[in-house]
Amino acid sequence: MWHEYINATSTDEVINILAEKRERARIVAGGTDLILELERGIRKGVDTLIDVTRIYELKKNKH
Repeated sequence: MWHEYINATSTDEVINILAEKRERARIVAGGTDLILELERGIRKGVDTLIDVTRIYELKKNKH
Protein backbone atom coordinates (compact mmCIF):
# COMPACT_ATOMS: atom_id res chain seq x y z
CA MET A 1 0.00 0.00 0.00
CA TRP A 2 1.22 3.50 -0.71
CA HIS A 3 2.38 5.78 2.09
CA GLU A 4 2.76 9.08 0.27
CA TYR A 5 0.39 10.85 -2.14
CA ILE A 6 1.87 13.89 -3.86
CA ASN A 7 -0.17 16.48 -5.79
CA ALA A 8 2.52 17.63 -8.19
CA THR A 9 2.29 21.13 -9.64
CA SER A 10 5.02 20.93 -12.31
CA THR A 11 6.65 18.43 -14.59
CA ASP A 12 10.02 19.26 -13.01
CA GLU A 13 8.62 18.24 -9.62
CA VAL A 14 7.44 14.92 -11.08
CA ILE A 15 10.84 14.25 -12.67
CA ASN A 16 12.64 14.98 -9.41
CA ILE A 17 10.35 12.71 -7.40
CA LEU A 18 10.72 9.88 -9.93
CA ALA A 19 14.51 10.29 -9.88
CA GLU A 20 14.51 10.00 -6.09
CA LYS A 21 11.88 7.29 -5.59
CA ARG A 22 12.53 5.31 -8.82
CA GLU A 23 10.48 2.11 -9.05
CA ARG A 24 8.72 2.85 -5.75
CA ALA A 25 6.72 5.72 -7.34
CA ARG A 26 3.90 5.74 -9.89
CA ILE A 27 2.23 8.59 -11.75
CA VAL A 28 -1.55 8.78 -11.50
CA ALA A 29 -4.18 10.90 -13.20
CA GLY A 30 -7.25 9.36 -11.68
CA GLY A 31 -5.54 6.08 -10.89
CA THR A 32 -8.52 4.06 -9.74
CA ASP A 33 -7.22 0.81 -11.28
CA LEU A 34 -3.77 1.26 -9.77
CA ILE A 35 -5.17 2.12 -6.34
CA LEU A 36 -7.37 -0.98 -6.38
CA GLU A 37 -4.37 -3.13 -7.35
CA LEU A 38 -2.33 -1.62 -4.52
CA GLU A 39 -5.10 -2.18 -1.98
CA ARG A 40 -5.52 -5.81 -3.09
CA GLY A 41 -1.78 -6.47 -2.95
CA ILE A 42 -1.51 -7.15 -6.69
CA ARG A 43 1.10 -4.40 -7.12
CA LYS A 44 3.88 -4.46 -4.57
CA GLY A 45 6.76 -2.11 -3.86
CA VAL A 46 4.92 1.13 -4.66
CA ASP A 47 4.89 3.56 -1.76
CA THR A 48 4.49 6.92 -3.53
CA LEU A 49 1.74 8.07 -5.87
CA ILE A 50 2.27 11.25 -7.88
CA ASP A 51 -0.94 12.92 -9.00
CA VAL A 52 -0.38 14.95 -12.20
CA THR A 53 -3.92 16.27 -12.67
CA ARG A 54 -3.00 19.75 -11.37
CA ILE A 55 -0.08 20.35 -13.74
CA TYR A 56 -1.05 23.17 -16.07
CA GLU A 57 1.38 22.19 -18.85
CA LEU A 58 -0.37 18.83 -19.19
CA LYS A 59 -3.83 20.42 -19.40
CA LYS A 60 -3.18 23.22 -21.86
CA ASN A 61 -3.00 20.99 -24.96
CA LYS A 62 -6.34 19.27 -24.38
CA HIS A 63 -9.11 19.95 -26.88
